[in-house]
Amino acid sequence: MGFYLAPKWFMKELKLLDKGYFAIFNPEIKRWQIRLWQPEYRERFDISLSELLKRSYLVKSVRRERNGLDIGFMPLDRRTLTVLRRERWNYENQKEFLRQLDEHNKRVLQKTDEYVEDACRQAVKTGYNAWKNSFLDLGKK
Repeated sequence: MGFYLAPKWFMKELKLLDKGYFAIFNPEIKRWQIRLWQPEYRERFDISLSELLKRSYLVKSVRRERNGLDIGFMPLDRRTLTVLRRERWNYENQKEFLRQLDEHNKRVLQKTDEYVEDACRQAVKTGYNAWKNSFLDLGKK
């Protein structure tokens, strides 16, 4: 069983991300795959699918996902390229990505702490007023 190469426009866009990237349709799993040639092999598509799989690394299997599970076929389009660019940026800029993630988490925690403090302050104030009013009500009787 053979394989199919991605359309030329898609392959051209992939080459802009990394010269070693290529995309094939793998009929065994019925999914497009983004692959990267192993350094010791040069780009060559006149080989069998099994040989091609041995000579390249899987970068991404293009599929529809829900909660990380494969739920169906997904065509090659701009969304795939956008996801690849983001994943590549995250991989190449791990320290920056983690710094941004830490900053975001600090802001979320700070807002949560402020909200909890405000809620506690309001609860104490409401409780104190209820307690104070109960003594005022006793004095009226």
